[in-house]
Amino acid sequence: MKMILATTTLAAASLAGAQVVDCPTLKMGSYIRLSYKEKATFPDVPKATDKFLKFDNVDIDQCGYTITGDTNKVYIKANSVSELLKLVAVENTSSFAIPMLKSSGYKYPSIREGFYLYPLYVVLNTKDNSVSNLKADNAYIAESTFRDSVIGYKLNNGALKPYYYDGKVIPFTIPPETSTLDFYAKKGDTVNDGWDRILFNFKDNSITLWYNYPFPQN
Repeated sequence: MKMILATTTLAAASLAGAQVVDCPTLKMGSYIRLSYKEKATFPDVPKATDKFLKFDNVDIDQCGYTITGDTNKVYIKANSVSELLKLVAVENTSSFAIPMLKSSGYKYPSIREGFYLYPLYVVLNTKDNSVSNLKADNAYIAESTFRDSVIGYKLNNGALKPYYYDGKVIPFTIPPETSTLDFYAKKGDTVNDGWDRILFNFKDNSITLWYNYPFPQN
């Protein structure tokens, strides 16, 4: 996919006038949980930051990344899709794998034993441009768990098509001319966490995620 390899220029402004983040420590992963250490000089101990972006605000423009979040919307931009992969993708893979729907809890809630987590993923493989669910036992269990939920997608803001419907993920391949890929979730009663919208912008080398967003009509 041509746009996957495209590189854009990012005008990186410093945070508070100085490079604060120790760039090799900047991590996020597919669950969109931000962690990093601040630069320090001996004997000062580096300050560690860990932000779960569902609950914490963030505004970073360093290390080639722009990351902003206000507890409902998270925006992540990089110099290229390959750099975006380094921050957000599954470690040591060429795939973005973001859990759009999640169901979690305890089998025995009164004693908080038997924790379970069933995620339903949006997996975008940048090598073959395919989109599918993660190949993991709990991910496939989730496909039947979320039968009362729906996930649709739009290519270049076109017609809404089904990605997850009637308990099944419908894999597809991204056409080469795609500049934006937009996912929307209509959450059922079995969902207690996840994203309402995930937007991949290949021209902007960015991902934007919303916790609360209305499901489109078409």
